Amino acid sequence: MTSPYIIEMKNVSKIYGQHPAVDNISLDIYQGEFLSILGPSGCGKTTTLRMIAGFEYISKGTIMLDGKEASHVPPYQRPVNTVFQNYALFPHMTIFNNIAFGLKRKGMKKQEIKEEVDEMLETMGLEEHRDKYPTQLSGGQQQRVALARALINKPKVLLLDEPLAALDLKLRKKMQFELKRLHKQVGITFIFVTHDQEEALVLSDRIVVMREGEIEQVGTSEEIYKDPLTSYVAQFIGDANVLPTKKNNDGTVSALGYDFPVGKTEEDYHFIIRPEHIELHLSQNKNETDMYQAPITITEITYAGSKQIVEVECMDQTIYIHCSPEQTLSNANIGQKAMMMWKKEHHKILK
Repeated sequence: MTSPYIIEMKNVSKIYGQHPAVDNISLDIYQGEFLSILGPSGCGKTTTLRMIAGFEYISKGTIMLDGKEASHVPPYQRPVNTVFQNYALFPHMTIFNNIAFGLKRKGMKKQEIKEEVDEMLETMGLEEHRDKYPTQLSGGQQQRVALARALINKPKVLLLDEPLAALDLKLRKKMQFELKRLHKQVGITFIFVTHDQEEALVLSDRIVVMREGEIEQVGTSEEIYKDPLTSYVAQFIGDANVLPTKKNNDGTVSALGYDFPVGKTEEDYHFIIRPEHIELHLSQNKNETDMYQAPITITEITYAGSKQIVEVECMDQTIYIHCSPEQTLSNANIGQKAMMMWKKEHHKILK
């Protein structure tokens, strides 16, 4: 039976001296999916990508590529191509010749190369730039050339190492949707490394969240956002209020005036709730409701276009609430006493 996975990593580590940059990770990547590896600098995400590409040898474990053990297969023999952050285009070559480079090395006939490159130029919207040089193009156009040069070799996996990092915010957002369109069009596996949570949420079929060389959680964008497994994931994906809790002797922890069961444990837990899940009530009257409630003091109100960010103090903790722009806060004042409320299903108690 054919495996649904294009890449299988089993107990893979990369150790530099005594330091594990990647520490015993296992990860199966589906044929044709868009997978993002997300995490801060130094978490091991680029090292993981480089081991898949063959630019780094693994210290322990195995990597299977398209059903074949590939731990010691050199990069040029692997069915993968990589697009780097700096694009690595040849400045002395035209756009046509940059894209054609891999096909020429394979020894393809001149007419076949022309047909393939012309088709790729059309796919990428670069027809009018075929005779220009990389320095004559914008950052977004250069990125499309780098993608075209990688895809024309028809790899089974495209590896993308923070390819949008050098672009300005507006162009980066545009290129996110171009990448998504391109992935659907070519149908191969994309593995995308980024430290940008929004990019990962927008682009991915699944996200791998890494921390200090280990995998913290793997899931869809919705799963990672709505059901984080740890306080680290909750903080890293989207905005979250992460508050310390007080341990009790009865298997509970306390936060914001409530006790929450966690079982007997010596580990630290955090109370977590996202700003958009908190309701702000300017009246301080405690309502009879099935919602949790806590008294607050408003300390700051900021208009941020698509939302209003209200900073409040609750039991010596700073908490942020996201209100819709339509919610009337004209009567709210700094220092005003108010009430915050939230539903039971919207908070989490996590390690």
